[in-house]
Amino acid sequence: MADRFLAWYLDGWGSLIALYVSVGLAAGAQLLLESAGAPADVGRPLYVAIYLAAQWAYWVLPVALSGLTAGKWLMNTRIVDATTGGTPGYWRATLRFFVFAPSSLLVFPMLIVGLIAKGEPRHRTLWDFAGRTCVIKLPPKR
Repeated sequence: MADRFLAWYLDGWGSLIALYVSVGLAAGAQLLLESAGAPADVGRPLYVAIYLAAQWAYWVLPVALSGLTAGKWLMNTRIVDATTGGTPGYWRATLRFFVFAPSSLLVFPMLIVGLIAKGEPRHRTLWDFAGRTCVIKLPPKR
């Protein structure tokens, strides 16, 4: 369980980097749109769309393809399909993300989810159940 928490903490830093990159991209896109004559208020939805795309790319793409995020890789854990043991795929990884993202913004719900996962035999969280996934510990790297 500690590995999972540390992976989440490390991924928080990766997510923060994705935030900064998305803000930079959105600011550049807004400048281009404004120079082309678009109204200034176009930028707000653009920021939100680019931010969500960056977060989705950070949290979903690597999980769907390999079951790993940067934090999971560093902590030697992997997200797998709970029924087959394979990689979750895009649909399950996206479901997992859309349940995980809102709850990760607030510390108190995260603590409650962590306590619930502690009592569950495979330590599955709310987003694991939503995406039908579980986190496993991999054998030590050589």
